[in-house]
Amino acid sequence: MHSKEPEFSENDIPDLSGYVAIVTGGNSGIGYETANQLALHNARVYIASRSQERVNQAIGQMSQAAMGKTLDLHFLQIDLQDLKSVKAAAEHFMTLETRLDILINNAGVMTVPFKLTADGLETQWQVNYVSPHVFTSSLMPLLLSTASTLDTKDRVRVVHVSSDAAFFGPDTVQWNDVNMTSTKGVMELW
Repeated sequence: MHSKEPEFSENDIPDLSGYVAIVTGGNSGIGYETANQLALHNARVYIASRSQERVNQAIGQMSQAAMGKTLDLHFLQIDLQDLKSVKAAAEHFMTLETRLDILINNAGVMTVPFKLTADGLETQWQVNYVSPHVFTSSLMPLLLSTASTLDTKDRVRVVHVSSDAAFFGPDTVQWNDVNMTSTKGVMELW
């Protein structure tokens, strides 16, 4: 099998000066690379995560690799296992910034043991679906306000990152049992 040349690379990212972005889970993996590229292209980037220590380490690594270029990177406290924290993160962000151009809901968990969060939801369901929805909904007034101030309305973006693993699961959400209490958890369904 031959791999196809990428149609878009980091070299195609335009100058993002003036853009403000949030990347959940931006301290590792795809989120790290996303936050790094946004910052390298001059966006102000908030890395939303539970661990300030991990975000500070990621920011240090990104800054060191930037070879003297100053990156505009910040920590935003959020715990996707706690809906109060999710709402508080959005509210806090709106005290820090008057605009939001890019929201990337990247953070997620997979194959965690069955456990209900303090909100009474199965962990994977809350972290991967409910919390990103609540976070996005809470930030929507700011996203819409930002879009209304621009000449081109297509500049504001919300991106939800997911995995191919969803193709191996059930065909639909079991709405009568979103916490999967009738099974041993999401992995039993696969």
